[in-house]
Amino acid sequence: MLLLFVIIIALAPLVLASLYFTFIFLRACYTLRKFRGPFALPLIGNCYTSEALSIFKYLASLRKRYGKIFTFFTFSKPRLVVLDPIIARRVLSDSKAFPKGSDYTHAFSHVFGKGLVTSNGDKHKKDRAIFGRFFVKNNIVKCTDSFNAIADDAIDDLLKVAVSDGKPKPLNIEKFFAVCALRLFMKFCTGADYKPMHDRELTICKIVSEASNATGTVVIFGLPLFSFMPQVKVMDKCRAEVRKEFDLALTKRKAEHDRGDNLDCDDCLNAMIEEKMNDADMFDHFMTLICAGHLSLIHI
Repeated sequence: MLLLFVIIIALAPLVLASLYFTFIFLRACYTLRKFRGPFALPLIGNCYTSEALSIFKYLASLRKRYGKIFTFFTFSKPRLVVLDPIIARRVLSDSKAFPKGSDYTHAFSHVFGKGLVTSNGDKHKKDRAIFGRFFVKNNIVKCTDSFNAIADDAIDDLLKVAVSDGKPKPLNIEKFFAVCALRLFMKFCTGADYKPMHDRELTICKIVSEASNATGTVVIFGLPLFSFMPQVKVMDKCRAEVRKEFDLALTKRKAEHDRGDNLDCDDCLNAMIEEKMNDADMFDHFMTLICAGHLSLIHI
């Protein structure tokens, strides 16, 4: 009898936790009842299938089955996946109607700080006023010649590698797009020319890609942000590496201003300097622009 009592006491927390997460699951199912999605189980969600181990391929397969909007459960955490660009743009740009959730304020902010992607309310409105003008069509069109030249150079560099020693070699096209996107975005946002710094750009591309995967893993599976977690270490390493780029770009631009050079430059870095932002805020925006913007260009 005593043994049975001990077993009941030992299992009670597990049973209560199971009931609690089952209740959360059922409540989420009711909230999302109008949306289609794969069959999910309490506590496990959609993670009962081995397909979920390759999350991006799995989401791509779900899109084919359920369309551009569908539900997906990572264990007990519900998600509404939105792959419609018009709707996604509305959600991302209207922080008043769609305030950033815990994924942004918890996981993304670990990498991006309080940059444009993670900011909310009045701060987000102010940030958009500072940076929005650089990403409108008219401004992008003005940069077309520069973008084309950078892309042509990147293609030439790719072809040199492809036919080195007179023999064609297999290439990872994703790495090419990563390098091309970094050169484009750094030139567009900070005026930096990364073509002469090939080893450095490869390092940045690699660490940004690794941090993207780590952040995605934290968000999708709702992992904690303990410093000893491997994903968190990768995210912290990315911030440290990009910080070097920020310090170099800021030091160079301030030195130019002190000499009276490049005063008419109109880019994101100059806009932050003119706003008299402190270094911490500038770095958060720089981190957001380079990482989020860089990855967006790769995926377009």
